[in-house]
Amino acid sequence: SLTVIAPPYHGLFTGGMEYPTLFTSLNSCLLPEGVRSTEILTVHEFVHQYFMQMVASNEQEEAWMDEGITNFYEGQIMDKIFGEKSSTVDLFGVKMGNAESDRATYFSMENPSIAPNSLNSWEFPGGSYHTIQYSKSAVWLNTLKKILGTETFDEVMKTYFLRWKFKHPCANDFVEVVNEVVAQKRPDEFGKNMNWFFQQALYGTEICDYAVTSISCKYRKTPAGFFENVEDCIESEMLKNDEDKKIYASNVTIQRLGSMTMPLEILVQFEDGTQVIEKWNGKETLKTFSYQKTVKVECAEIDPERKIYLDKNFLNNSFTTKPKHTGIRKYVNEFLFWMQNGMETMGMFI
Repeated sequence: SLTVIAPPYHGLFTGGMEYPTLFTSLNSCLLPEGVRSTEILTVHEFVHQYFMQMVASNEQEEAWMDEGITNFYEGQIMDKIFGEKSSTVDLFGVKMGNAESDRATYFSMENPSIAPNSLNSWEFPGGSYHTIQYSKSAVWLNTLKKILGTETFDEVMKTYFLRWKFKHPCANDFVEVVNEVVAQKRPDEFGKNMNWFFQQALYGTEICDYAVTSISCKYRKTPAGFFENVEDCIESEMLKNDEDKKIYASNVTIQRLGSMTMPLEILVQFEDGTQVIEKWNGKETLKTFSYQKTVKVECAEIDPERKIYLDKNFLNNSFTTKPKHTGIRKYVNEFLFWMQNGMETMGMFI
C-alpha cells in the first residue's frame, strides 16, 4: 500500500518529502487549474518510491541518481498526461512543458558550467545543487533517451532497476548497464561504449551549442576555353548541357560553438521541396556540406527531431534563405487581442 499525505496550509513546508511507501504532497486548490504544481509534486514524490527507495542509491553523495532520474521520469509522466507543450503551465495562452521547464531552469543559470553532476551534495558552489542535480540531470537523460531511442533506453532503465533494486548502486553501475545494453541493442553505432557521453554530461561541465551559420548558393558559370575541336572551336556538349540546366553550387556551414560534442543529423531542404539528412559526428568546430544541383538550398536545420536537449540554443539551429514572418504576426496579433480586451474591460469602469 502507498500512503499520500496532503498537509494543511499551516504545515505546508512538510509537503514534498518521500519515505518508503509514504510521501507528502502539496494541497493547493487555490492555484489556477493550468498551473500544475500539485500534480508535478505528487508525481515526483511517487517516482521516488522506485529511485532511492527501491533502487537505493546514496542521495548525499550522488544525488542525481535519485533526484535527477526522478525529475526525468516526472517529466515523462507529466508530458504523457498533459502534453509535451503544456504539462507544467497552460494558462491564458501561455504553455510550457516539463522538459522545456528543465531546459529553461538549467540554461538560465548565470553559469551552467559551474559544477558537474558528480560532486557530493555538500560540494556544490554558489547554491547550484538543485539546478544541476534536478534540472541538468533531467536534460541529459532526455538527450540520452532520444539518442538511443525509446526502446533501447527503456531496456537500459528496466535492466538497471531489476539488477539494482534493494541494493546500493553508484554512478559506475548505471554507466555499466548503459554500455552493456547499448552494445547488445545497437552495437558499434555509438563507438566502443557510451563513456564519451557520460564524460561530458555527467562528469564534465561542457556546454553544447551548434549553429547553422550560413547558406550560400551561387550559379556555377560555364568554364571558358574548353572545346571539342580546337580548329573549329566547337563548344563542348557537356558544357552546353550544364548551361541549360543552370547548376547551382550551394554550401551549408555548421559551427560548433560549445565545447561539448554530440553526433548530429542535419536536415537540408532545397527549393523544389526535396530533402537530404546529413550525419555528422559533431567533433570539428566547423563543417561545410556542399551540393551541386539544379535547385538552390532553401534552408537547413540541425537536429530536426530535437534529440539533443543539451543544446543550449535551439534558435540558432536553423537557417533559411527565405525568412518567414508568420511567427512575428502571431505574437503581434495575440498582443493586440489582449490589449483590446484590456481596454474594453477598463472602459466599463470609466
